Formats: sequence, C-alpha cells, structure tokens
Amino acid sequence: MRCANVTGTIESIPLICASILSKKLAEGTDVLVGDVKFGRGAFMKDKAKARELARMLVSVSTAVGTPMRAVLTAMDEPLGVNVGNALEVAESIECLKGNGPADTMAVTYALGEQMLILAGVASDPKDAQKQLEHAVTSGAALDKFADLIAAQGGDAHVIEEPSRLPQAKLKVPFVAARAGYISDVRCDGRGAGRAASRRRSRQDRG
Repeated sequence: MRCANVTGTIESIPLICASILSKKLAEGTDVLVGDVKFGRGAFMKDKAKARELARMLVSVSTAVGTPMRAVLTAMDEPLGVNVGNALEVAESIECLKGNGPADTMAVTYALGEQMLILAGVASDPKDAQKQLEHAVTSGAALDKFADLIAAQGGDAHVIEEPSRLPQAKLKVPFVAARAGYISDVRCDGRGAGRAASRRRSRQDRG
C-alpha cells in the first residue's frame, strides 16, 4: 500500500479488487459477501466507482469458483456511535445482544441476509431476516461470538464485562470554542477516523 501511495495507483479498481480477493480466496471461503462503502467517510467517494468495484469483485470471485454478492452502503458518516477498536468491539457486543445502534443493525442484517441466501440457508430476504433476528434474540449469536473469542485464546468475559477491553490512557473532551448552530448533522467519518488514529499513534510513541 505504501508503494501504491507513491505511484498514485492506490485508487486503481483492478488493484483494489486483487488486494481484497487474494486474501479472501486464500482462506478457502465457500461464498463471499462484500460490503462496498462509498461517500465522504469511505475510500471510494463516488457511488458509481463503488458500484464498479462491487461488480468487478463479484465477477472475479465468481469466475474462480467462489459465488459472491456485494452490498453498497453509504458512509457519509460513521456507523454506530463509537470510533476506535475497543469501543467498536463493545458496540458490536451490544449489537449481538440486540441493543446496537439502528444504522449498524440495519447494515449488519442486510449483509447477513445476503450471506444466508447465498449459502443456501435461507430462501429469501424475509426468511433470512427472521433467522438473523432469532439468532440475536435467542442469544445464539452472542454465544457463537464467545466461542470465537475463546477459540483464539481471548477473554470471553468481555461480553459481560466490557471494561476488560483496553481503555484509553488519555481522555480529552472536545468543547466548542464558541456558541453557534449545527449546520450539518452528519459526522465526518474520515475525519473522525484520522483523529482516532493520530491519538493512538501519539500514545504508542509515548
């Protein structure tokens, strides 16, 4: 990626397609569902370009024997209410409990529906939605997440005690410098991500 930045080829759709699929197909996946984001908080700003990437991903993956579907999702603002690894894990746990933010739950269900249909587990979106909602309300989804954490040597107790997740050493409140009105209710996703990355980098160096 660093070389691509220098040569100006990082936005090449064929290269992006190869980068994504080379990793996914190497895992021996039976089917794939891709979440291709677009908007001011995403790598692909233009919806048409994102659609072009989605079509190429599906075409190439299918051509090598791995059926794939892609969903286009808007990323003009961050999904959910948290930014940062540990915070997003905690929010994901709330999603698995059925208490996640509406936008995150909607995208998760949309992707899940396509996966269940593609895998032949559900007959249509309505059937898939019903199965996904049952997995959440019954606690099966959360239990499976706990199994995955344990299988990788992690601490599954974080599900009930999110405070076990890494905590920021430094917390800084952001206060408006002057009175005013909110002119755009959307949050700049890319800006929020960069701010979080810079803060982590400074803490790592310190």
